[in-house]
Amino acid sequence: MKTLTISFFVLIVMVLNACKTPLGTNYADFMTAKNIQLDEHNISALLGQPHDMVVVDDLIIVLDSKTDRFFHVFLKNNYNYVGSFIKKGRGPGEETRISPFFKVYTNDKFYYKSADDLKMAKIKMDNDSLDIIIHDRYNLPQSSLTDVDFFLVDEFIFSSAGLRAASKDYLVLNYETGGLSEWGESIPLSDKKVNPDLIPMINQKLTTINSNDNLIASVFNILPILRIYSLENEKLITELQMSDALNNREIILADQVQNRSREVINYYHRIKSTDDYIYALYGGFSVSGYFKEGETPHVFDWSEEIHIWKWDGTPIMKLKLDRPVFSFDITPDNKKIIATSVVDVDKLFEAEIPWD
Repeated sequence: MKTLTISFFVLIVMVLNACKTPLGTNYADFMTAKNIQLDEHNISALLGQPHDMVVVDDLIIVLDSKTDRFFHVFLKNNYNYVGSFIKKGRGPGEETRISPFFKVYTNDKFYYKSADDLKMAKIKMDNDSLDIIIHDRYNLPQSSLTDVDFFLVDEFIFSSAGLRAASKDYLVLNYETGGLSEWGESIPLSDKKVNPDLIPMINQKLTTINSNDNLIASVFNILPILRIYSLENEKLITELQMSDALNNREIILADQVQNRSREVINYYHRIKSTDDYIYALYGGFSVSGYFKEGETPHVFDWSEEIHIWKWDGTPIMKLKLDRPVFSFDITPDNKKIIATSVVDVDKLFEAEIPWD
């Protein structure tokens, strides 16, 4: 399977063979852990290899990397298939590539990154027909084209995950003036002697936004870190680390020749949020846990654990799923998890969140 996601993890392993670096000290683990069982909902076998997914209003939208159309839509209440849109190709209204992460903007709009710009879209449903309306297009500078995770704040486009070298957490584009700047705190470990080739990997993260309270939160992939910022004053409100951060810290700091046999741990792969909570899909696995030496990477689901925090950084609980999933989203009322699989592409999965 040749996907951006798997190529990313393989690249991590290659680059992490040369480094010297440490971490911070704020450890915050979860005191509550609950097991939940995912219910299966059979769907038409039209998914090929689903990547990200979002819940928009009464709909579930799934981004797919293999089918001839990028997006597939299902009803939230019964998981019935509604339709698909954005054909792959180079013709009018078609796209050659869409980045693997996309986001809800309002209850009825979402945005995604194509090969060279960011698009704001709205789904139009009329009786049994489905269509998509492109409301806005935002041209991106060359420096942002390798980024894959974007979010919009007023007239600014923030990007938070890419292979570019950076000194701060986010690259920010003012799409009205074209001005480009960096925003936030220094990337983790930047005060240490880090191999310059490793810095973009350390900065790999995914971000979610709380527009009501002007907050953003990011979780990192090879560092088990949660950072929460105020959008109003660029203030880092909290930075939390899981206690198992020591594994990657020791690998990154240790002599590369002596520690080639040790493997970096991959931590967070998805982040979602509501007005009340932050949810992140947690891996905690090494690459060899899924890839066998000398074999082509197999199709697999990433993670079977979801971490939940309040927006002030308070750890709430971790959910242990009865099976791994590849991506997920949360209903705005914090009642349900909806998830996808790249193994069982003929199903969507659902579970009630056990708050009691």
